[in-house]
Amino acid sequence: MMNAAVYKVSAAGILTTVVGNGYGYSGDGGPASKAQVSRPNGLALDAAGNLFIADSADHRIRRVAPNGIITTIAGTGIGGHSGDGGPALKAQLQSPNGIAVDSLGNLYISDFSNHRIRRVSPAGVIVTVAGTGTEGYAGDGGPAASARIGYPRGVAVDAFGNIYFSDTGSDRVRRVNPSGLILAFAGGGVSAGVGDGLAATSARLYWPHGVAVDGQGNVFIADRLHLRIRKVAANALISTAAGVGKSVAAGDGGPATAAQLLSPRAVALDRTGNLYIADTTSDRIRKVSPAGVISSVAGGGTSAGAPDGSPATSIQLAAPGGVTVDQAGNVYLADSQSHRVRRVTPAGVSNTVAGTGLAGASGDGGPGTAARLFYPHGLAVDSTGNLYIADTMNHRIRRLSPEGVITTVAGTGVGGYTGDGDAATRAQLNSPYGVAFDGTGSLYIADTGNHAIRKVSPAGTITTVAGTGQPGFAGEGEPAVRARLYGPYGVAVDAPGNIYVADAWNMRIRRISPDGNIATIAGAGTLGYSGDGGSARNAEIGYPFGVVVDPEGRVYVADNYGHAVRLLRPAAPPPLIVNTGETLPAGTVGGAYEQTLRAEGGVPPFTWAIADGTLPAGLTLSPAGVVGGTPSSAGTFRFTVRVRDFAGSTAVRAITLTIVNTSRLTMNGPQVLAAATAGVDYSASFTATGGSPPYRWSLEASTAAPGLALSSAGVLSGRPTAAGSYTLFVEVRDSASAVVTRGFGLLVRGQPSPVIRAVAGTGSPGYSGDGGSATAAALNRPTGMAVDSAGNLYIADQINNRVRKVAAGVITTVAGTGTAGFTGDGGPATTASLRAPAGVAVDAAGNLFIADTGNQRIRKVTAGGIISTIAGTGSPGFAGDGGPAVNARLNSPWGLALDGAGNLYFSDLENRRVRKIEGGIVTTVAGNGIQGYNGDYGRATAAQLDRPEGIALDLEGNLYIADGNRVRKVSQGGISTVAGGVEQGSHGDNEAATAARLSGAADVAVDASGTLYIADHANFRVRRVSRGLITTLVGSSLPSNGGDNGPASQAGLGWVGGVAVSAAGDVYVADWSYHRVRRVQMSAVAPLAIVTPPALPHSTTGTPYAQPFGATGGTLPYTWTLAAGTLPAGLTLTQLGMLNG
Repeated sequence: MMNAAVYKVSAAGILTTVVGNGYGYSGDGGPASKAQVSRPNGLALDAAGNLFIADSADHRIRRVAPNGIITTIAGTGIGGHSGDGGPALKAQLQSPNGIAVDSLGNLYISDFSNHRIRRVSPAGVIVTVAGTGTEGYAGDGGPAASARIGYPRGVAVDAFGNIYFSDTGSDRVRRVNPSGLILAFAGGGVSAGVGDGLAATSARLYWPHGVAVDGQGNVFIADRLHLRIRKVAANALISTAAGVGKSVAAGDGGPATAAQLLSPRAVALDRTGNLYIADTTSDRIRKVSPAGVISSVAGGGTSAGAPDGSPATSIQLAAPGGVTVDQAGNVYLADSQSHRVRRVTPAGVSNTVAGTGLAGASGDGGPGTAARLFYPHGLAVDSTGNLYIADTMNHRIRRLSPEGVITTVAGTGVGGYTGDGDAATRAQLNSPYGVAFDGTGSLYIADTGNHAIRKVSPAGTITTVAGTGQPGFAGEGEPAVRARLYGPYGVAVDAPGNIYVADAWNMRIRRISPDGNIATIAGAGTLGYSGDGGSARNAEIGYPFGVVVDPEGRVYVADNYGHAVRLLRPAAPPPLIVNTGETLPAGTVGGAYEQTLRAEGGVPPFTWAIADGTLPAGLTLSPAGVVGGTPSSAGTFRFTVRVRDFAGSTAVRAITLTIVNTSRLTMNGPQVLAAATAGVDYSASFTATGGSPPYRWSLEASTAAPGLALSSAGVLSGRPTAAGSYTLFVEVRDSASAVVTRGFGLLVRGQPSPVIRAVAGTGSPGYSGDGGSATAAALNRPTGMAVDSAGNLYIADQINNRVRKVAAGVITTVAGTGTAGFTGDGGPATTASLRAPAGVAVDAAGNLFIADTGNQRIRKVTAGGIISTIAGTGSPGFAGDGGPAVNARLNSPWGLALDGAGNLYFSDLENRRVRKIEGGIVTTVAGNGIQGYNGDYGRATAAQLDRPEGIALDLEGNLYIADGNRVRKVSQGGISTVAGGVEQGSHGDNEAATAARLSGAADVAVDASGTLYIADHANFRVRRVSRGLITTLVGSSLPSNGGDNGPASQAGLGWVGGVAVSAAGDVYVADWSYHRVRRVQMSAVAPLAIVTPPALPHSTTGTPYAQPFGATGGTLPYTWTLAAGTLPAGLTLTQLGMLNG
C-alpha cells in the first residue's frame, strides 16, 4: 500500500510487480505494471483469474485481466456516495477497502467511509447490501440495508452466500445471510481477556481488518490491535490461530527516542512538562520526563482483575485510548476495551473512577463507578477538577465531578449529527474520540464519525467550529466550518485560542486560528513515516490520533502508524515591528474616524496601547489597534503607540494625526417637531453639524413646554403635562463659542385617558354584602377573576374561601360556604367547602372552574350550580401525567385558563409546572418540575419555571405564564420570555418589555388585539405590553387606594393579586392590599376641546411663520379647517392643524 503497488510472489518465492508505477491514477486500458494506483488495499481473484484491487485513495475498484491489462470497473474517482441501481462506473465510492468475489461473479466492496457494503453484479450494476451510510452499530436481526455499520474493512463470502465483513468502528465482524438479514458474528463481548474458547459473539476484537473463509467454513479475522489472527470455527467458538497478542514495548528507563511504542493513540502533558502517552497496543501508559527518559506508569501487568489500590504497573490494561493529568498530578487513563476510566495517583496507585467493566450506557446521576461506559477514549480535566470522558460508542461526552458523580454533558446516546445552536445534551454526536478545554471554559469535541469539531460553551450550547459533516480534505486557508475533515480523533487548544486537530484519515495536523480559518501545519497527506528534521508540512504522519500543545507552542502528535510521538517545534518568529506609517490620514471635526494600526512579526495576537502623548479628543485606541471615534477638536496631535505580542515582545512607533475643521456651525432638522401627547413620554433629538464639537444645547426657559426639558446633549424629553401649541427657542454652542439659535414649533395634543371605577369591595377586609351592591360588600384578598360573555364577573375571594359573582352591580356567592375544608361534591356549590381558592375560569356553556388551591384540586360548577372535582386527589405532590386528571396529584393549583376547544390549563405552582386537562386526561405543557429560570427557545416541558401563578391564552392559542419576575410565552416554537427578567425591579416603561423589570408577576390577561396585561404585584401596578413595548396602565411606585372615577394613570393600587379582561376590552384589577376589585374602562373618552390660546404669536411681513394648533379629548386623529373669517395673505391652515407660510 505504501509503495502504491501490488506485488506477486510466485511459488518459487520470486517477487514481481503486477501493478504500480508510482502514486496516482493512470494507465487504464494499458499494462497494469505501467499504471498508477493510490493506496491499494483489498485484493481478490475470481475464477477466471481476474485480479480486483480496491484503489482506496482513488475511490475506485480496478481490475487486472489475465493478459495484464488494467481497467476501472467501479467508481468515478470522486469520493462520495451515489449510483445505486445504475452502472458501477458511474457510482461514487468513498475510500473502498476490502473486496471479495463470490462463485457467481458478484463483487463485494467494503465502502469504508460510506459505511456500506456494496455489490457489483457481473452485468456491472451496483447496489448497497448493508449499511445506511450513517456510522454506528444497530440493526442486528433486521434487513442489512437498514442496519448501521461503521468503517467496514475486510469482506469475504462463503460457499453458501453468507457475506462476512469487519465492522471496524464497533470492533465486530458481522454476517449478512443469503436472505439479506444482518447478524452479529464475532466481537462485542465483555469477557476478560480476548475471549478465546467462548462463543465468538462473547469475545473481544480490537480494530478487526481482514476477513477470510476457508472451504470448511472457518472464518479467519485479522484482529489487528490484539496482534492476533482469530479463527471462528463452524461451531461458532473463537480461538487464536496465530500470534500471542504481545508486542515488545521496550526502552523503559532509557532515552524515549530509543524506546519502542506500539500504536500510540493519545498524549497529555502535566504542569512540570512530563509527557504521558497512551501506548495503546502495548496496553500501557508511558511517561517521558523533561530529561527525555521514558517509563511505564500504568499497565504491563498480568492481572486484568487487580483490585483498586493495586500498583498501577501491576494491572493489565486493555488498549488504553486516552490519557490526561489533573493539577494535583493524578493521571487519568481510558482503559478503552475494559470500558473503564482509571486514576493513577502520584504515588502510583490505581483506582477505577468510572465504569463497571461491562459495556453499556447507564448511571447518570449516580457514582461513576456504578455507571457503564462503551469504549471510552479522550479525557480532559477542567479548572474545577471535573473529568470529561469521550464515551465513544455511546455517542456522548460525560462528566465526572470531583465527588464522583457522573452525568452527560453532550450527546443523546444516538449517533447522528444534529443540535447546533441548542443545548449540547439535545445534540447528536457520532463516535466522539477527543476532548479538550480552552481558557474560557469552552469544551471542544473531536466528533470523529461526523468529521467535525464541535464546541460546547460554558452555558451548554453546542456549535460546530470545523468540518461540514462530510469526509474529505478541503478548505485550506478558509473558514474551518467550510473545510472537510476525515475522521478527526484528537483536539487540543493553546493559550492564544488556536485549535489543533488530529485529522487522522487525512494524515495531517491542522490548526484553526482564532479568526476561524484552518490550515495544515504537519503532514503531507500520505500514509507513512518520514520527514524528521525537516518541514512538518512535508513529513509523513500515519493516522495521527492524539495531539497536545505545551505552553511554549510545541505540539506533540501520537503517530499511530509510525509507533511514535512526533514533536512539532514552532519556528522562531521574525522580530515584532509596527508597520503603520508615521502619519495617519487626517480627520475632520465632527466626522467619524477609523484607522487600524498594523504590526508584523512576533507571535499574534497583538495588544495595542498609547505609550506617550494623547489622542485627539473624541478618539480612542482599542486593544485591537483601531483608532476610532468622532474627533471634537482641531489641531495636529503627536503620540506614541506600543504593540505587545503574545510572547511579551514590544515595539513602538511615534505617530502624527491632524484633525481639521471644515464647516460652519449649523442646526439641523425641520422647523416643526413631531407632535407630543399630554401624559405620554416624549423624546426628540436636535442635531448640528460643522463648527467645533462638542456641542452644548440650551432652551430659552420662557418658551419651554411644561413637563419637557432639553439636555445639554440636545435631547428634548419628558412627559408633557399640558396640551397646547408651543414655539421653542433652542440654542446650540460649539467649543469655539460659535452660537446658532432657531425656533421650533411643537404641538402637545390632549390624550383620552382610560377611567378607573370601583366594582366590588369597600377597601376593608371581611365578608358581607351578598344580594346588595358589590361596592358595599366586603372581600378578603380577591385573587383570580374571570368575565363571562354576558359581562358577569367571577372573583376568587380567597381568604373568605368563596367564589363570588358580580352581575349588574349586585354581588352573590356562587361557591363555598366560607368555612375552609373539602366537602360538597355532587351537591350545590354554595353548600360545598373550599380552601383558599386562587383562580377561576368560565366556559361558553356557563360552567365555572375553580382552582381550589388549599385542597390541591380543580373543581367545576355546572351552569345548574352542582359542584364536582375534575382534577386532583387532595394530596399534594406530582403524579398522574398521561392519566385521568382526577387521579393526578397537584401542588397548589393557582391560575386557570380555557382554550377555544374547552381544554382547561392550570398553573401547578409548587410543582413548577403548567398542566392541561383535555378529555379528562392531564399532561404537562410547560416546566420540568425544577424551580429556576432557563430553557428559553427550547421545548417548554424541558424549561425551568420559577413561580408560575396566573396564566392566560390568546386567540392564537399562545400560553402566557406569570413566572416570578417575568412573563413567559409558550408557542409552537417553544418557550420564551416576553416581559421582565431574572432580576426584580420596576423600571422599563416605554421600552422593550424584555428589558423592563417586574416585581413578582402575579397574573396575566390578554385582550382580543393581543395586548398583554400584567399584575405587577409588588410594584403596585398593572403593566401593559403592546407590540413588545411596556407601559404602566394603572398604579404607581407607592401603594394607595385613590383615583376612582378619574384617569387610570393617576390612580393608585396596593399589591395586585389578579387581572382580567372583558370582551369589551375593559381591564379588571384585584387589589390584595385594599380588598377591592376595580375596572379600568378603556373606552372612556373626554370631551373634545381646542387648547391653543386665542392670541397667536406675532410675526412680520416676509418672515417664515409656523404655528401648530392643539386639541384634547375626543378621538384621534383630529382634522382642522377654517370655520370663519380669513387668514392673512400668504398663510394657510393644514388639515393637521399647522398654520404656516
